[in-house]
Amino acid sequence: MADIYENIVIGNFLFLLGHALGNRPIDDDPSVFSVNLLQQTPLDKTLGDVLMESSHFVRLIEFKRARNKSDKEAKKLELITDILQKDKNKHLLDVSREIHWYVETEYDGKSFASQALPYLDIFTQGACKFDLNDLIKSIVLEMTRGHISESERRLFKEYISTISMVQGPSGGSSGALALWADESGGLRYLPVSDIRYLSHTIENILQKECELSVQRQRLIDQQLELKPHRRGPGRTRGHERDGPSR
Repeated sequence: MADIYENIVIGNFLFLLGHALGNRPIDDDPSVFSVNLLQQTPLDKTLGDVLMESSHFVRLIEFKRARNKSDKEAKKLELITDILQKDKNKHLLDVSREIHWYVETEYDGKSFASQALPYLDIFTQGACKFDLNDLIKSIVLEMTRGHISESERRLFKEYISTISMVQGPSGGSSGALALWADESGGLRYLPVSDIRYLSHTIENILQKECELSVQRQRLIDQQLELKPHRRGPGRTRGHERDGPSR
């Protein structure tokens, strides 16, 4: 019996996520998103399969088949847990359970099942679990909820930076792409040389887009001020009469 491999699940997950996002209104603020598939990159071992990031949102997701008996995740979980249990990193434990997720799928030849839970709770008995659809719904809500505090944003960046070092500083990295829509609705891309600095790049893009928007509005205002004011239709004194002339 052929199994449904992780890359097939990830492809459908990303399609369903895009479909769900397209059906929800997003606020008028400029949004820059980056969705990166990390399979077969150096960061696959240290981070996971999919990293999604914006100025107010981060999700890191690992996908695995139930039939995959590799001990890779057990070893990786041990490394991450050891790092987060250090006194200087314990404040990141709650952050991990919010943004770092594990998805396990199973296909028995007839039906397909999935369960999603925080990465730290992979082997925790009684851990709260969701299916893939619920995970997509929660991600869409978070991606479209608007701004977060600066302290939350710093914690997200700190978590990704911290666990990217589980294999040591020589573990390798990867480039990335940031995507956003300009004022005309056109899609724009910006390559990022190191995905670990993606958050910083997104903030710079938003800052530049905001500055350009202000400049464009200022130019429009100046052009309106330079236009001559037209008077409405009126009558000259010679035509201001009570009735028709004879």
